[in-house]
Amino acid sequence: MRPCLTRWLSKEDAIYLLELIHKSPSCNTKEELAELMKKLRCLVPYDFAICLLGKKEVGGMVNIYNPVNINYPAEWIELYFERNFQEIDPVAKENFTNFRLQRWSDTYRLHGPPPEFLSLAE
Repeated sequence: MRPCLTRWLSKEDAIYLLELIHKSPSCNTKEELAELMKKLRCLVPYDFAICLLGKKEVGGMVNIYNPVNINYPAEWIELYFERNFQEIDPVAKENFTNFRLQRWSDTYRLHGPPPEFLSLAE
């Protein structure tokens, strides 16, 4: 942990984070992982989340494995994968280009959102 992080975490938050880290290796099911992610929201606020493994193939295609939907509407996730939006979604593409913290607002500012993609999300 970087020393400057302690400026933003209270003692209780730091203990809570350590408890979540301690519990994370014992997650054996998608449900346990989803529950852990929901608890993380107390420290790292987010609107929607999904956890998944993905691999970028030689031709640039991204294969998705074992998605765990934390709180997106199920219909949206189904439509997203059905239409292969991961191929045009700037957030997904950026994730497989730069392996660092990503803020959607920064990504959309740099790349702009595809119009069809956003209109279907509403």
